[in-house]
Amino acid sequence: MKHIINLGEILIDVIPTTQVRLGEACYTPYPGGAIANVAVAIARLGGLARFIGGVSEDEFGQLLVQVLVDNHVDTRYVRVVKEAPTAIALVSLYAGGQRHFTFFRQGTADTQLQAEYLTGVPGTMQQSVMWEESYSPPNRLGRQHSRLWTIHARLDPSCRST
Repeated sequence: MKHIINLGEILIDVIPTTQVRLGEACYTPYPGGAIANVAVAIARLGGLARFIGGVSEDEFGQLLVQVLVDNHVDTRYVRVVKEAPTAIALVSLYAGGQRHFTFFRQGTADTQLQAEYLTGVPGTMQQSVMWEESYSPPNRLGRQHSRLWTIHARLDPSCRST
């Protein structure tokens, strides 16, 4: 079976658990990011998922790696990026199930993916499928190193109204 390589976004979704009220704790952090979510879904469905990307050395970064490991996602190419924060998506919930995301990704660990992360990838990756988001900053590296994979798909699994 081929590994499905998931390259890029991993972050914390901060989601309201109650009605937002000034001065009250009403948000809960959850592991997220479209790419990381897909990696977990593939593994839960019995596929071979591998995640390549950067995580912060902070507590959220540690949590994100642990979630991948707990869900049997191969994390051998996850790199800890020192002095870079974890990306945050602040989620607002509206009537009718509508959501709005405000992203805090300036200089975050998941946007710091370096080319050398991919140069050490073994030849066995040629038996893999790689996919990434179309808007993710690391996608340049995926295109530059696309010769490593037999199938290379670019997509954004998230639907956004804006």
